[in-house]
Amino acid sequence: MTYFAPGPLSIWGAYNKHSWLPQILPACSELPCLLRAVAPFRDTATLIYLECFSSGIIPDLSHREQRHTRAKYDRSSTPLCDLIMATSTTMTQVQNIPWFTALWTLPLLYLVAKIVYNIYFHPLAKFPGPFFAKFTSIYPMMSMVRMNRIRWQHEMLEKYGSPVRVGTNELYFSDMKSWQDIYGQSSNPCPKEKVFYDMFTATGAVSILNERNKAAHARLRRLVSHAFSLKGLLQDEPMIHQKVKTLLDVVFAPAAATKEPVDIFHKLLDHYLDITTYLSFGQSFDCVSGKGTLNHDDLDAFMQTVPLQAFFPPLRRVPLKKIQDAYKALDRLIKFAEKSVKDFYDKIEKNGDDYARGTFLRNLADAVDPETGSKLTGPELVENSILFLVAGSDTTAVTSLYTIWEIGRRPDVRKKLLDEIRTTFPDPKHEPTYEETTELEYLNACIEETLRIWGPLSAGFPRVSPGKTIGDHFIPAGVQVATPAYVTCRDPKVFPNPTEYIPERWLNATSDMKNMSRPFSYGPRNCIGKHLADIGLHLTLTRLYQLYDIEIDPSMTDAMMVQKDRGVSAPWDEKLIVRPTFVHEGIGS
Repeated sequence: MTYFAPGPLSIWGAYNKHSWLPQILPACSELPCLLRAVAPFRDTATLIYLECFSSGIIPDLSHREQRHTRAKYDRSSTPLCDLIMATSTTMTQVQNIPWFTALWTLPLLYLVAKIVYNIYFHPLAKFPGPFFAKFTSIYPMMSMVRMNRIRWQHEMLEKYGSPVRVGTNELYFSDMKSWQDIYGQSSNPCPKEKVFYDMFTATGAVSILNERNKAAHARLRRLVSHAFSLKGLLQDEPMIHQKVKTLLDVVFAPAAATKEPVDIFHKLLDHYLDITTYLSFGQSFDCVSGKGTLNHDDLDAFMQTVPLQAFFPPLRRVPLKKIQDAYKALDRLIKFAEKSVKDFYDKIEKNGDDYARGTFLRNLADAVDPETGSKLTGPELVENSILFLVAGSDTTAVTSLYTIWEIGRRPDVRKKLLDEIRTTFPDPKHEPTYEETTELEYLNACIEETLRIWGPLSAGFPRVSPGKTIGDHFIPAGVQVATPAYVTCRDPKVFPNPTEYIPERWLNATSDMKNMSRPFSYGPRNCIGKHLADIGLHLTLTRLYQLYDIEIDPSMTDAMMVQKDRGVSAPWDEKLIVRPTFVHEGIGS
């Protein structure tokens, strides 16, 4: 029997011809329990040792004993004798290895043991997925670096099914039940994953997004819920109308008058930022008009620095201009937030208790938790206000951009929508109210379909299993789990032709469609800003299409609109060039 092959490749030939371990283990009841325990490995452990030896990793220090042993045991030996011989030879070699070689070998042995454990004995070993996901979590990290996370998640679940193992301790799901099991109300909930959520803080204080303690999060949710209620937000509807007017006057009217194309990407970001800064701080950035002291780049600094800082805390001290400029912008944003909140409290004290009553910021400032009697502290108010900017402006702007993109390149959809809006609101001087716009069924369907296909936050939000059944599988405690909305929104069993933009599917939406399309997530920690996004989208899009015909510029391509996932999934080229024309000559806002 060949034990020591002459080269690193020929060992596999020896293994295939003399696979003796599987033959003797089942038959030899006298073997120790330890040997029976390694039966699932087959010849793996022996192969590793032999490969290391034949490659020179483990030195051959017992030539004489090997020759003596080979002479003593020939091919007529029994399998049990072969095993005894191999074990004896191995022990002799181990005893003769110098101590420094043994120490050098320990990390290798640990690595081998870890790999074998992850392949065969890890609690997630039974779940399919990329082979190297058994040993590393590099796949999810690389998808984030490449900014294609949502498409990669879809590819994994399409290829391997649900659930799929994408990392050593990480699973993705795509079935309907997993939404409830992971994110829904439960006596045994899946808490938020620490590393991911702890990164989202500008000032170091906690917010409604990154607070992982269940009771503390419930307190924050109660404190801000009134400000985010539909009734509370509609107190600021006149301000939103004014911001829509500014957008049309500054961006669309000049382009329509000159019949020139205009890139609306950054201006739509600025538009929704103006709305959310007013709501959050009582004063607007005035980005669209260009009169403000801050702009969208200052907000973008949050997304550039905060996530990286979570993985590399000394980042602020790295002397690179781009990094230092980003931190300067982040500092401007924090100072603006702190000053705005202080100024708002000063105005209440100066102008009396009725100042700005009923507005978003006043509702936040006045909120009292009915269970604890506490209010938002100053740092909590600043941190949550910054969060509302990040979560409430870019997401709504991206939804508007993709709605305009889809409507602009689909004549049948555009005709139905324009007929609905202009028949309902024929007078261009009438600014439709939010309540009126919600009656536009086809507009509602267009927005729903945009959120389904182009949801700005559609990657799976990571949670941690407490040890429970998710979908049809029991998932041990400590395993990271997620259900990506990007994937469930493309289930062909629920959404026929899932990649096609078909607003009509929402005119008679089924319960399965609503359960699988979750652009605002699900459960007690879902997005609290749904009403804010809905108001901004309806008022902006209705007034825009009431007064303008919007054509997509021929220079725009599908590749330019592929989503780039930087947390918020926006068009890859960060542009949308359109050609607006007046519906009523000279009436642009």
